[in-house]
Amino acid sequence: LTNGAAIETTEIGTRIIQSVFGLNPAPINIDTDEKPGKEYLDRLVGVYHSALGFDMTVSVSSGRLLAQITGQQALALSKVAENRFRYKIVDAEIEFDITDDDDAVAVTIYQNGQEIRCERKED
Repeated sequence: LTNGAAIETTEIGTRIIQSVFGLNPAPINIDTDEKPGKEYLDRLVGVYHSALGFDMTVSVSSGRLLAQITGQQALALSKVAENRFRYKIVDAEIEFDITDDDDAVAVTIYQNGQEIRCERKED
């Protein structure tokens, strides 16, 4: 329910803790996922390299966009804005640098106050 490196909890963790202490937490609002089309998602698929030395592999499975950092598992993403997605189980977002007529050229990761840009690798 918490990230061991920080004191912060997830929204669900916070509500459980509030319940344990006898508080009456408000219900959690569940986001309804906007499901982007296959053609759009295919423009995002690829491997993106960061200057920090890791790669992010973006793929599509069963119509869902997934992102996988080197050495980690692939995680599902939900669209929150134009070319911007939020991880479902991690407090982070990514935003694709994409033109109207081409595939994404880069992706920026937003997590813990950091912005990490990853450039698309050539096939």
